[in-house]
Amino acid sequence: MNLFTQSLLDSFDSSIVSQPEADTLPAVVYTSEEFLDFEREAIFDHEWLCVGLASRIPEVGDWFTVDVNDERLIITRDKEGEIRGLSSVCQHRAQAICEGSGNSTTFKCPYHHWTYALDGRLLGAPAMERTENFDKKEWGLPSVMVEVWQGFVFVNFDAEAAPLAPTLERYNPYLENYDLANCRCTDTIVLEGLPWNWKIMFENFNDGYHATKLHQFIQAFCPSELSSFPVPWDDESNVIFREAGYIHIDAGFNATHKALYPVFPELTEEERWRSTFALIPPSLCLGTAPDQAFSSWCDRGALRRSTLRSGPCCTPIRSITPCLNNSGKPLRREYRYSSSRTRTRPRRSRWVSGRGLPVGVAIPGRRSLTSTSTAGL
Repeated sequence: MNLFTQSLLDSFDSSIVSQPEADTLPAVVYTSEEFLDFEREAIFDHEWLCVGLASRIPEVGDWFTVDVNDERLIITRDKEGEIRGLSSVCQHRAQAICEGSGNSTTFKCPYHHWTYALDGRLLGAPAMERTENFDKKEWGLPSVMVEVWQGFVFVNFDAEAAPLAPTLERYNPYLENYDLANCRCTDTIVLEGLPWNWKIMFENFNDGYHATKLHQFIQAFCPSELSSFPVPWDDESNVIFREAGYIHIDAGFNATHKALYPVFPELTEEERWRSTFALIPPSLCLGTAPDQAFSSWCDRGALRRSTLRSGPCCTPIRSITPCLNNSGKPLRREYRYSSSRTRTRPRRSRWVSGRGLPVGVAIPGRRSLTSTSTAGL
């Protein structure tokens, strides 16, 4: 079945007219697997995707793994202090190299102990010296482009992608006094298997309409009629945001309607009278309040099984001590949502090299990194 008929393409026209006349997108773009596959190739393979906060890996050797666009990545800080995004798929037999988070000087595949440096170089491959023409320099872990903006780590699978930061300039003045690069998330919540398409998150995060009914307690201090979009949309930009005004200074999104954490010390009085809500598609939603910045980053996931990671309270290190568990580490809660009516397709990594070679066998022609053959050892 070909979803992309002229009728579907024509139906988009009513969604790009002026706001009072516009319709929402056709329902099929939220429910079709074919359209989701198109989005993977057209959007998620080429756009900057948020994977977390740089403050999660402050020291050399710190790392964590994350699933992004059906790929498992290792996000690590190398010996030069640079943040790297590496495939976690061993280039020998496609074994997952590591999971979770930690600190180490190298990455060792548990299957055959191929060992990689923090920058992805292959350092050791036991017994492979017996294989003719085997060159370790050719078999490091594939990497993705990485950019850090306002303390958030973004990756891009497109090696020719333009830099992210210039497309976000219009929002920077609203974040300058928050010093987000030196903030720390006190708690991270992970919600998996959420039964909605990723676009739902973006449409609702910046929707003041539903807040008048669903979030009535917010209307008591941050009424929707005080919201506005201060900067018009520009096709060259990758952020759209709104201001949300308060009826009293230093309001907070909690039962007291007041700030609970220390107010960011550099904020102007004007900034203490408002929040901002920003969309940085296709993955990051970011907001501010006088005492915190709150963010959620969403993976494309399957059709109706999205994964949402949220850092709900990002506060200055100098102002507050992070919430710690008994072992002295920042709290990290994980909540899992599952639905018996939704299934995900098995992951098939695009980065399996298939260069499995029996010891002593001559190397055939070089294979693409997208091969999924794993013959050999």
